[in-house]
Amino acid sequence: MKLLRLERSLWDVTAVVEESVDDDCCPLTDFLTDIGAQYAGSASGMYDLLERFAESGKETFSDDLCHLVSKDEKIWQFTKGRLRVLWFYGQGNRIVVCSHGFVKQSQKTPKKEINRAISTKKQYETAAKINAVTILEEEDDY
Repeated sequence: MKLLRLERSLWDVTAVVEESVDDDCCPLTDFLTDIGAQYAGSASGMYDLLERFAESGKETFSDDLCHLVSKDEKIWQFTKGRLRVLWFYGQGNRIVVCSHGFVKQSQKTPKKEINRAISTKKQYETAAKINAVTILEEEDDY
């Protein structure tokens, strides 16, 4: 499994890279880049949240900005406006793995989105057990 490093400080904030025969892509960065003018401010703010998390960890965040959405699977959610990014803690020393982002349409986080993050977490854990996780830098060609 490939991860794209988005921020690095006390914590490594990474995002999943989906590998395919034709071209690899990072769903989170694609989502935040292609969200459109209506959500551009929130997308910029989300990048700021990720940077802040890398620098100081979760302890500096209120529940409005970062909270648990699945206790059993330990899936967390960053919130900026109507944008959401689901994530989990990776193995090793202070790694956060962002699964994907979406625009929240209702009060509760959709089960479909949580299940997608759970599936990503299981893939990550399988890859981590066999040392098959590679962290790429943004300038790397993924």
